Formats: sequence, structure tokens, C-alpha cells
Amino acid sequence: GKTYEALAVIKYYESRNKDVLVLCPKKLRDNWTVYRADMHSALNPFDKDRFGYKVLYHTDLGRTHGISEAADLSSFTWGAFDLIVIDESHNLRGNPKEREVEGQTVYNRAKFLMEKVIKSGGKTKVLMLSATPVNTSLKDLRNQIYYITEENDTALKDLTGIESIENTLKAAQKQFTDWVKNH
Repeated sequence: GKTYEALAVIKYYESRNKDVLVLCPKKLRDNWTVYRADMHSALNPFDKDRFGYKVLYHTDLGRTHGISEAADLSSFTWGAFDLIVIDESHNLRGNPKEREVEGQTVYNRAKFLMEKVIKSGGKTKVLMLSATPVNTSLKDLRNQIYYITEENDTALKDLTGIESIENTLKAAQKQFTDWVKNH
């Protein structure tokens, strides 16, 4: 169901000549490549749709060399996509962090996704798919929301009246933690 819904959104973007990237765990590769125009399979009920989206893996985020799904990661333009579909998005829920290694800034996957894919280039829309989120705190949910809002803590203010995503979720986490202690 999630995949078919995502394919409908992808088709909408591709019909408007927009570029789409699907990020998924490697184990889900076949779930996504089977629908592309370059793959002809009896398992593809949408063969006539001729999908052209790119598929890369969560583990490719942050890589600066090598080949993945015929993409040369040393020259890959991560910020060139109008839509990013993230399957199993809960796997990228960690705090976006960076560190210095031998004088170079190194991003974790979450930070790389935010800086090099979502914020880089033109305005990128994000579609996150997750059937079984494993959240240990509402901070994980905040980080997922930040992918949609490009880390803008006040992005929901006009629409919902939420002044601060971070402060709202901190307060909710505190209430939940207090409730758990008392029950």
C-alpha cells in the first residue's frame, strides 16, 4: 500500500518533468527498482508508466566515492531532486550531527540528508514512508518533522499556531515521561 501510494506521488512529479530520488535500505532495492522503465518484469503492474526515478540507499548518504546503482557518488548531485521519497524513514531519525576528521567535516547520514539533499539546490519536497517507526523519544519525531521543514523550528506557526516545534515536543515529552512515572 505505501509503495503504491508513493508511486502515485512519484508519477505526479515525473509527469511534470520533476526529478525524483528514492532512498531506501539496500534490502528493499528490488521493491523499488522493479517499477523503473529500465527494468522489465512480470512483477511490475505499472510497466507502461515508465518510471524514471533514481534509487539510492540510506548507506549511500555521506559517501563521497564509489558506485551505487550506476551512480558515481564522487560526482553525484544530491541536491538536484524535486522530490525525495524516503522508505523506512524512521531509520534516519537521529540528530543531524557533524564532526571533524583529519581537518574535514564529516556528516552523519541524517545531517548529510538535511544539508546535501534537502537544503541543497532547489526546493525539495520530502515524502517519508514508515510502517513501523521505532521512536525512543519525541526528539526522533522532531527530527523527522525537520526533514519536511528544512530544520525551520517555526515552520508550523502560521498553519497550526505552534511557535516552536522543538519546544512543543519537549513539553509533550516531559508530560509523557511524567505520566509514565505515575502509572
